[in-house]
Amino acid sequence: MARGPARRPPGVAATLLAALLGGCGYASISIVAGTDPYDDGWLEIDSPSLADYWETADSAVVLGGSAFVPPGSSCSGTIGTLAPGYRVSWSNTATGQAGIAQAWLDCAVPVEVRWRTESIPLAAGANPILVGAIDADGRSATDGITVYRYPR
Repeated sequence: MARGPARRPPGVAATLLAALLGGCGYASISIVAGTDPYDDGWLEIDSPSLADYWETADSAVVLGGSAFVPPGSSCSGTIGTLAPGYRVSWSNTATGQAGIAQAWLDCAVPVEVRWRTESIPLAAGANPILVGAIDADGRSATDGITVYRYPR
């Protein structure tokens, strides 16, 4: 399964602003964050692995990763507020189960959405799991991993 596009690094201006304000003793800064409305979204699974394939003997797996920031989100401190209508969901083709992941706005540079699934039950053998993010404007992104559960 092909991985999603690489994350875009923070802009030079955003990095410089964060460094300058951080050194000035500001306790917090409020910014409006979001992707360019003409850009596609992105999503990356980085836990338990960046690889497309993971093996385990466990009966369940928890996935985590990062994703694009929807327009209208805001930061004031280390954890920000996501714009309404943003959702990260998952589905396991092998079991037919699906759910909504917990998502939050991480305001550290680079500002990004971090997400984590609940414990996803695994069938014996291959479990193709797809994770997707969508915002209120219809911008979306997906990534997938196949988790192979072998018998103990």
